[in-house]
Amino acid sequence: MHTRRQVHKQAGAKDERHTAIAFNKCWICKEALKGGVNHPFMTGPMCIVKSVCYDPPAHVECARRAAEAAGRLTALAFTRTYEITQDNMRMTLFHFEKPIAIEWYQNGRRATRLEVMSGIEAGLAELRPFMELQPEHAQAAFERDVNRAMKFIPRV
Repeated sequence: MHTRRQVHKQAGAKDERHTAIAFNKCWICKEALKGGVNHPFMTGPMCIVKSVCYDPPAHVECARRAAEAAGRLTALAFTRTYEITQDNMRMTLFHFEKPIAIEWYQNGRRATRLEVMSGIEAGLAELRPFMELQPEHAQAAFERDVNRAMKFIPRV
C-alpha cells in the first residue's frame, strides 16, 4: 500500500492522475475533493467484479457527466475507503473493497438491468477460460467476487 505522496513521488508528477492522488483532487476537473463525501470511482463491469479502478476518485457530478459521455457501459463505484497499490506492471491501482453504491451508465443515460447483465456476462465469458486454469482457491475467490458484484445490478 502506498500513500498519496509516495505515488506522486514515484511517478515524478508526470501524470495528471498522480497529481490528483497526491493532492486529493478530482481527476476530471482538477478541483479539490472535499472530505466526508463518498467520491466515486469510474470504471467498467469487470473492474467492479474485482473491486479495482485505475483512475482516482472524482466529484460526483464530474463522474456522472463523464460516465454519461463515455458511450459504453460504465460504473460509478461509491465507497468510503480504498487502498492505493500497484498492479504487476507498476500501474497505480485503487482497491475499493466495500462499495456502498454503484451507478451504471450507458449511451448517455442510466443503464438498464439487461445492459448491465449483458456487459458483465460478456466480460465473464472472456475471463472464465483463464480462471479455469487457476487453482481452486483462486476460482472460489473469483466466484465470491462475481456474487458480490451481482448485488449491485439495477433491479430494472
